[in-house]
Amino acid sequence: MRRLAMLSLLLVAASCGNTAWAQQAASSSGDLKRGGAVLADMAAGTFIDAHPDLHFRHVGMVAYRDGHKREAFDHFLIASRYADKASQAIVALIYWAGDGAPHDRPLAFAWMELAASRGYAELQHQHDRYWAPLNDEEHDQARDLRLALDVDYGGESATGLLGGAAASRYMSSISDSVRLNTAQYLQMKDLQWQVQMLKGRIDVGDPRSIRPPAS
Repeated sequence: MRRLAMLSLLLVAASCGNTAWAQQAASSSGDLKRGGAVLADMAAGTFIDAHPDLHFRHVGMVAYRDGHKREAFDHFLIASRYADKASQAIVALIYWAGDGAPHDRPLAFAWMELAASRGYAELQHQHDRYWAPLNDEEHDQARDLRLALDVDYGGESATGLLGGAAASRYMSSISDSVRLNTAQYLQMKDLQWQVQMLKGRIDVGDPRSIRPPAS
């Protein structure tokens, strides 16, 4: 699907926001020079394989490109457990389009709101577009589903799982020079997305107008 293919560009990014905020994120992770070096390392296969959020996102995209959409969806769900906002946005679009999972507009919105929770402007824009066509019943459903997602995919649950992975076997192939704590790692993912925004605007597509099922 064309819209999901466009969303695949999210797989090379990790944040949004304004440039000043991105520079602040890099400074808080060390300095801008070190930040640039870490960004380069984050594109390496060994780094991707050592981080389950990036690893399962990558595996999911490969599966999707090979036509294994349900398998891809399952991998994006796993990556989403590790606070990967790109994967969460892809899950949202899959639910909205019904391409790899059953069509579900309230659930799609709940996932997009979760994906937008770090303030990425592109995802916040999609969040608003997903909300607008929902009817009152779907709004209520979406609010409940959003709260339910936090149990396994949001807040401390996801960042805690990500922090646990950082101390696990996943990190065995990463040198000390690119080891980051959880907060630093998330900031570098934010900066990574900002760099992609500066290179060229990422279009994640507009939600299609699909009528809700008759009640």
